[in-house]
Amino acid sequence: MTLLWAGQEIRWTVEPRRGRLARMERKALTVALTDGDEEEFARLLDAVPDDELAGPEGVALLEAAARAGRAEAVRELVNLRRVDASRPWAGGVDPVGWAAERGLVDVLRYLLGGRDRSSALHRRALRIAKAALAADPTGPEARRAVISMLEFDLGLYRAPDTLMARALVHADPNHPDWEESLLVLACRADRELVDWACARVLDAPSLDARRFALDALHHLGFGLNCSGGDEDEEPDFAEVAVAFLRPLLDIEQDPYALKTVLYALAMHNWKDHRAALPHIEHVDAAVRRAAVIAVAGAFARPAVVPDRDLVAALLRRAADADPEVRRETAGAFTHAVRGPAADVDQQISAAVLRLADDPVPAVRAAATHALYCSRLDTPGLRAVLTARLDDADVDIDVRIRAAGMLAARGDLRGRAVLDGISRGLTGHRSPGHGTMGDVRHMLKMYASPDSPW
Repeated sequence: MTLLWAGQEIRWTVEPRRGRLARMERKALTVALTDGDEEEFARLLDAVPDDELAGPEGVALLEAAARAGRAEAVRELVNLRRVDASRPWAGGVDPVGWAAERGLVDVLRYLLGGRDRSSALHRRALRIAKAALAADPTGPEARRAVISMLEFDLGLYRAPDTLMARALVHADPNHPDWEESLLVLACRADRELVDWACARVLDAPSLDARRFALDALHHLGFGLNCSGGDEDEEPDFAEVAVAFLRPLLDIEQDPYALKTVLYALAMHNWKDHRAALPHIEHVDAAVRRAAVIAVAGAFARPAVVPDRDLVAALLRRAADADPEVRRETAGAFTHAVRGPAADVDQQISAAVLRLADDPVPAVRAAATHALYCSRLDTPGLRAVLTARLDDADVDIDVRIRAAGMLAARGDLRGRAVLDGISRGLTGHRSPGHGTMGDVRHMLKMYASPDSPW
């Protein structure tokens, strides 16, 4: 670049931005991946132009994300930033083969989910996963999950008994083999699979097989009721599932099975909420949590006055010793605190305000979300919202919602926090960007003369 100054030419070279990622930013991004700091990774990545990720720097960053097991970072890089997942890593390592061999099903899913999806890549990954499984059939790696996922993507639909058998090798509901078998069944949901799951619950050869079959009935709820056709020709799939599951509430002794039945009933749009009340006091916290979710459906429509016994049961769970039960209880009251202020049950609003100041961050976050768009305006509400503004233990979305609710009530502290967070958002991928848009829309609603608030 040349500049004429004081009659003399001054020349200097401006270093192009391309390539700076390798020298300056990649280390910080890699540290964020290693530390598992997703917000920091997203913030740093948002400042990197797409063209800098198109070459070796992007491939090196993708390798770091995959080796750290950060599936969401892999998704961001491949699906949103268009990093080429087919390009070899350092030393000529094939990314797809590397993930398939190690059974990293979520990492592989996102490596294969880019713009240029290739069935050839899927088939190669399937061959590698099968070979690795044959060489070590008892290993802990989730190679069966990889195989199930790839077969489904390629249109190779396996029998449900085959998928169940894969899940039962490790017999761990938290293992990806179990989870992927359920996901594949849910994606294929039809009446035949419902009948299969019901039959397996009744004739399961083991406790683990029975648990898997109940899990399948739960997950089939994600894909049911989409069959089309004449409703009069056959019962709704959800009705079939509910008719089978409802009697189990009265006889089930296995806590895992009982909580799964409650989850499944809730998933299938069950209406008999009072039948869950005996289990909302269960000694097992996981069952209590499932019962809260089952009962919560009674509060889903603000115009409906909920049963007082249901309200009393949930109010007791607002003080449960288990934080996950308290968190679900806060979510259950979401619709109950969003009606006209005069109609909100004072016991419910007091319980949600206490939960919004709970010692556990996840409970505070759930309660703050429940209060979002509430028409309440009390000193207690403003106090808990103000406490969230600088709450370092909750994520940025919670702070944005709290600030927005204060701003909507004319509190200048909320507006100042919103302005400060807005200045720190560098783009649409920044943490909090989506929530900030929702809050701005909410504030426009408050300012509108037609606002219900």
